Amino acid sequence: MSCADSASSSPSLFDSVSHNTQLFLLTAMAGLIVYGYPLSHFSLPIDGEFRDNFEQTIAFGRWGHSLLRAWLLPEPFVPFFTLLVAILALSLAALLAARLLALTGLPALVFCTLMVGFPQMAYQFEFINQADTVAIGYLLAIASTWLFCDRSRQGIARWGLLLLSVGCYAYAIGIYQTLVVVPPLMLLGKLLFDSDTRGPLPGTVIARLIGFAMVSVAAIVLYSLVTHWTQSYYQKSNVGYLTTFMNLDLSLAAYLQAVTRQVALGVAGLQNYGLTSFSLATLAAALTIGLSLGKTRPRSLGLYRAALAAAILLLPFVLCLTSRYALPPRVLVATNLAFPLLAVYALRRFNPRWLTSIGVALLVLHSGWVSQLFASDAAVRHADVLMANRIATVLYTNYPDFDPANTPVYFHGGIPNDSMHKLPKSDVFGSSFFAWDGGNNIRLRHFFRYYGIADWRNADKAETMRALTHVDTMPTWPNPKAIQRHNGVMIVKLGKHRGWLPFSVD
Repeated sequence: MSCADSASSSPSLFDSVSHNTQLFLLTAMAGLIVYGYPLSHFSLPIDGEFRDNFEQTIAFGRWGHSLLRAWLLPEPFVPFFTLLVAILALSLAALLAARLLALTGLPALVFCTLMVGFPQMAYQFEFINQADTVAIGYLLAIASTWLFCDRSRQGIARWGLLLLSVGCYAYAIGIYQTLVVVPPLMLLGKLLFDSDTRGPLPGTVIARLIGFAMVSVAAIVLYSLVTHWTQSYYQKSNVGYLTTFMNLDLSLAAYLQAVTRQVALGVAGLQNYGLTSFSLATLAAALTIGLSLGKTRPRSLGLYRAALAAAILLLPFVLCLTSRYALPPRVLVATNLAFPLLAVYALRRFNPRWLTSIGVALLVLHSGWVSQLFASDAAVRHADVLMANRIATVLYTNYPDFDPANTPVYFHGGIPNDSMHKLPKSDVFGSSFFAWDGGNNIRLRHFFRYYGIADWRNADKAETMRALTHVDTMPTWPNPKAIQRHNGVMIVKLGKHRGWLPFSVD
């Protein structure tokens, strides 16, 4: 159940402290460059409006996140600090991965900067309330593979490392379930890099894979048990995260076509804005496979490397098997690891100047893409605040006797989510609070309160049903008469069609 001979192929974590410190600082600096804009220009992101997400994350099975928030990290976030912690944790994860692969010097630096800088994590960091915990989960996921591969101890101590590996793996999933893909991906990367120094020994490889499969199963079982216990303790019903994306009610042929299309868009870097550079990982995988099958001898070694490269490329997209529709980019967290694994493995055998040039060019490109994504959010949020202030001004001007303690507010519908600042295929970046869910009263109430514009009470079911009898005759915003009071309910008509409600009114 271990990575044979890993002690000889991977330097100890505590070897060359100076080298590790320099590598960490340079990696963190790269992260600060890529995420410099959101660090210095904070704007409230979606989900950031809620003050306490503890019970919600328990219901989602993310007890690891909940416990970190309850015991260590601020809830729900702190501007600048939360993203800084995320960058530092992800930098540590990259350092640990590079050391596990026995990388040093320039290849190690390029690997770490590519892992931290690849823009997929921007889609995670957009949800600022979980940015730092997901990065910590990434660190734990890499640590799980490190502990599994560590052969520096034997006997009881070795079993202790395996138990820690299971614990780190389970806690990482308890922070964010899709991190389940990261530890096996890290193991495949180690096998690929190790193949340069020794050929595959079928018995050793099979034992290694079976052993890690057992660790993975144990971690998933442990995660499931803790999830059941925490949800029972806090009396929360399970809200399956991946089940919200599942849509498999179609023929086998249509399912395979849909999944193939998802994976093809992913490996081509066309799925979402800013992920174009993942196509370089695909080219690197193709180069590795081509060289392995064409020139590597013995042939078994070539087949082995080619299979590992293909698996590393495709494993981050394995969750696409759960849905006919494209998954949100934040689900594909493993692409941040697959990208540097494939790129550095393929390019480190060439002139080091190539690696340096590509690394610098990608750092600049990634910084630009990430900055554009967060800048679109900041521009739309500024417009949201202006709109919220105008709504509040019109409301109090038309109804100076309005008493928020006694009169509920009902927002009907939402505005079009078509801001000139929203980038193509940018998921929730550049999305307005006034457009979310076609109009979401709960989010809007918290949005108004966060910015200190107003602290209103949402209309309950009976009050909403009373309001619905009047909305059809009202004009829509920005007409000042889109704000009217009827039957003791203040109605703000943002759109023609009713948006999301936490209850049924049909």
